[in-house]
Amino acid sequence: MLVLLSSAATEAKLSSEVAFYVETYGELTEQQDPQVGEAKRIFKRVLSVADKNSKRMARLVVINNNTKAWAISLPDGHIVLSKQVLEIAHRNADQELAQARLAFVIGHELAHLANDDFWHHEVESFMQNTSDAKKIAQFLNQNFTARQAELAADDKGYIYAAMAGYAVDELVRNKHADQDFFTFWMQQTNTKVSPSHPEAKDRAELLRQRLNQLSEQLAFFHFGTRLAHFGYCNDAIYFLREFQKTFPGRSVLNNLGHCYIQQARLQMSEPQRSFYWLPLTIDTENRATSLTRGNIAGLESPKLFLKNYTRDQGDVAGYLEQAVNILNLAVEKDPDYIPAKLNLAIAYLYQGKPHEARAALIPAKQLSASHPHIEMLDALALYEQTDADMDLWPTAMKKLQRMENSSESMYVLYNQARLYALRPRPSEAQQYWNRLNVYSDFLPLEVRQELCNKQNLVDLATCMHRKIRNVKTPNWNWLFTTSLQPLTDQQRLQIKTKWQSIPFDWAASSLNGFMHERNDGLIEILELNHTVQVQVLKGNPVADLKQIDRYCKFPLIKRKLDIDEIWTCDHWAVKVADNKAREIWYMQK
Repeated sequence: MLVLLSSAATEAKLSSEVAFYVETYGELTEQQDPQVGEAKRIFKRVLSVADKNSKRMARLVVINNNTKAWAISLPDGHIVLSKQVLEIAHRNADQELAQARLAFVIGHELAHLANDDFWHHEVESFMQNTSDAKKIAQFLNQNFTARQAELAADDKGYIYAAMAGYAVDELVRNKHADQDFFTFWMQQTNTKVSPSHPEAKDRAELLRQRLNQLSEQLAFFHFGTRLAHFGYCNDAIYFLREFQKTFPGRSVLNNLGHCYIQQARLQMSEPQRSFYWLPLTIDTENRATSLTRGNIAGLESPKLFLKNYTRDQGDVAGYLEQAVNILNLAVEKDPDYIPAKLNLAIAYLYQGKPHEARAALIPAKQLSASHPHIEMLDALALYEQTDADMDLWPTAMKKLQRMENSSESMYVLYNQARLYALRPRPSEAQQYWNRLNVYSDFLPLEVRQELCNKQNLVDLATCMHRKIRNVKTPNWNWLFTTSLQPLTDQQRLQIKTKWQSIPFDWAASSLNGFMHERNDGLIEILELNHTVQVQVLKGNPVADLKQIDRYCKFPLIKRKLDIDEIWTCDHWAVKVADNKAREIWYMQK
């Protein structure tokens, strides 16, 4: 609760509190004031990522009172905001800052709802009936540490608002004024420090510390994502889980789901794993980052793989179930987040649940009707719904044929060849394998192996041999050796004096080491079990994007992500954002 309740409110019964506010002041609607519509949209986004309390359903009511700055959570689940709160949030602020202020206020009250923090009703009632300061202090100490509850709600509200994508860092480092949000709030509302509320400086300092913690913990997310990109999901999961403890946002959940699907694929038989080529998606960007600034032709469907599980196939089912659970959480955090919806549909397809896969894709299609991955996965899920009474193969093929010239034509051609082989129409399937052959240098090894076994333009060895080109020497240098060797004593001394290091030790998996970042922020390394496993060079840009292709002896494999792209050359990769090379990753294999 950002401002204590009025005495009139505390006299009302809890069950009728929201009615009291609405009857006394009137409810303000979005038709009457556009700021109400904005507040409700922010409420919906923050609620989607906030912790929930099964005792109540959170709801927002804005009351038409322009003299009291009320932001109150009620035991029945209502959050009451006054019109003045909306006006104060927009005062001396651009849209980004105003939304961040409102998101934090709403997140703060949602934290009270989740934690059953209704001590303020008791405090207010008690304080009306006594003027004895000693008794007040004794009451507060005996019943609840009120200041701690407020600070805890600040902390949770800050994280909720950040996970929902709002620039809450501006609350403690305001570019529009010299004061933090809490000092501004208390001045605008004429709020006095009370025994139950911490001082503005204490609240601001807590959030500054939280921001610093997020900045440090982001290293776990970034290294986990880099490991996942290079296929080291067994290790990546530990890093992503560590970050999830601090910031369980959509990106970390999506990347965990991606890794669980990859673990399931490793346990699958080769025919099951390569039946379709499905576009799994990772996300290199996290909302917390912005705060810091063989014989397959006879098979009819992958569903047949799901019968008669062996022990390993049981592991497949377990990993897929974990993927589905965590990806559903990612979708709950942000219903507009497409990467998680795509990965969720893929997990359902591997589970043999095409109806669920298509259901996951419906809202994604509404968000991005022309997204090629959405259309392709929908076509495959449609085919998977085929049964004895309904043949959906022709409809699925028509959908795929419309996509042959899309930006993701490699995926489409591969899966078209598969479906033609199922009819069977071997000559048409052969045409698609041969068409795909022109992309062989750009395909992942597993996909290239399947293609080379199916096409009939060149022999297998020629098809599998990637064309080696003359290369230029890159205009960057790796600071540490690119062989798997321990750091030298001299390097350790340099790191100790000029770098910042975050240790980790997961004994259960025998993973221990450090994430090191040079003080200028331009180099990071992952030291894993005493050896340098990953090196990262950063810059704006770190290299000339037009030259990068010349540094790789093979054609670069370019992977489109939600926002960025990753250009991969075997053991190194370039993260591309805004048409600039922002990071270069080296993975010791």
